[in-house]
Amino acid sequence: MRKKMMALAVAAALAPPAALAQSSVQIYGAFSVSLEAAEAKGADTSAAPAGGGSSVRGGNIAGGAYVPAGSTTPNVNEPSRTRTQGAGSNVGFRGREDLGNGLYMGFQAEMAITVAGITPIGVATNGVFTSWRNTGLWLGGRWGETGIGVWDAPFQVNTTLGTAHAPYGNASTTMFAGLLGGGVGGPAVGGIFGQDFGQFCGASGLGATATSCFQNGFSFIRRPNSVWYQSPTWAGFRGRVVYGVTSGATANASNDGSPTPGGVKPTLWGVGVTYTLGGLYAGIGWENHKDYITSSARLMGTNVTTTGALLASTAGTACAGLGNGWALGGQLAGGGSGATAACLPTGSATAVGLSGDDSNGWNANLRYTFGFGLSIGGYYEWVKWNMDYGNRVGSEVGLVTQLKRDAWRLDAAYQLGAHTFGIQWGQGREVKGSATNSSFNGNGTGADVWIFGYAYSLSKRSSLFAYYTMVDNETNSRASGIVFNGIGPNAGGDPKYLGVGMRHLF
Repeated sequence: MRKKMMALAVAAALAPPAALAQSSVQIYGAFSVSLEAAEAKGADTSAAPAGGGSSVRGGNIAGGAYVPAGSTTPNVNEPSRTRTQGAGSNVGFRGREDLGNGLYMGFQAEMAITVAGITPIGVATNGVFTSWRNTGLWLGGRWGETGIGVWDAPFQVNTTLGTAHAPYGNASTTMFAGLLGGGVGGPAVGGIFGQDFGQFCGASGLGATATSCFQNGFSFIRRPNSVWYQSPTWAGFRGRVVYGVTSGATANASNDGSPTPGGVKPTLWGVGVTYTLGGLYAGIGWENHKDYITSSARLMGTNVTTTGALLASTAGTACAGLGNGWALGGQLAGGGSGATAACLPTGSATAVGLSGDDSNGWNANLRYTFGFGLSIGGYYEWVKWNMDYGNRVGSEVGLVTQLKRDAWRLDAAYQLGAHTFGIQWGQGREVKGSATNSSFNGNGTGADVWIFGYAYSLSKRSSLFAYYTMVDNETNSRASGIVFNGIGPNAGGDPKYLGVGMRHLF
């Protein structure tokens, strides 16, 4: 008994005073799991064309299929398989302490959970995997809230699909509404539109990673190391501002090998305004990145080898002799014979390196929920990346200087008693751009995505659901169609996902 009392006394003495005065702590989360059949067929599986070049899956758009370096066999269609889809679930803790005089301190720690997965039984990644979602600490009052941590920027906040679709929501029924906002789409990041991991970073086995190539460079998604402010609601309006700190500024010329040009200081700014009135929601978001692509390119360094048909240094491409780099699918005019690829040089060994970049994204979201259970909405997004180079001699052909793309989504959901019926239609337009001493286009890189969903609500927190998601990729597009665990098809392949599942909130 004395030992127990002593232990309690020690625990009480060591407990921080704030914990004793905590006014509210909540444990919350959502589990959504499904059994689905998935496939991606209809791709071009012919041999690579004579004279070099390949389809978009090899980094170039010239027709035919991608044949990996050292192989004579082109890629093939993705056959039908059954799998569990458990990505997108989460669990978190949030709390708030009232400090008096209208002030309060709030916190949240939230983790994403993948229940089971898409890999076969016995693979190490099977089971439950966690990663951080919105997590931070903030001070609030009548003037709004200011916080530090990992949080959705206003751009991502404004991609919302609306709660009307939630009863059948899971990873396979959620388009990456920030299509280019998820990098440039594709299986590595999960975007629904356009160009993918293979186009920028090479095929698997070449050392390039999805994280370094997309999320650190091209993405308009949740960012770590950020400071944010959000205003209180005034007459239905609410504003948000985010600043991404320059923690990557150490990747500069002083610790990169010569002749990498200049220094970098990756920085993010984002602003958003939303308006709500009854069933109406309207929002706009803007985000600017500086040196994100440049920083990622230098982090790549020797991670990209100098062999393989995807790389800038490959003989016969428009980027021959420019060193290691990302080969970008597209038609390049003005580069002479074989000019079917544009390039982004990478690493400290490049003779012509990225000296800086400036990226901007805009989006708009408008939706209305009627009193009789119908919800309709529309979303539009436009993103542009600009790249600058140092140590140029003025004669290089095919260095990518600009990429841009827009896309949109329409959706509707109808709730009738315990039944929810939903439909979504999204379209990503073709990638456009420019390159040094040439013109560049991304013909055939568009995609359409349809999602049909149905749910039966067992309670306010639990539901059973079914869905069918289908992607129509243009000839040179490899869109996976969904936000997580999408199938990465060959160019022109059309992924499909048919599933049934369960969802529970707590």
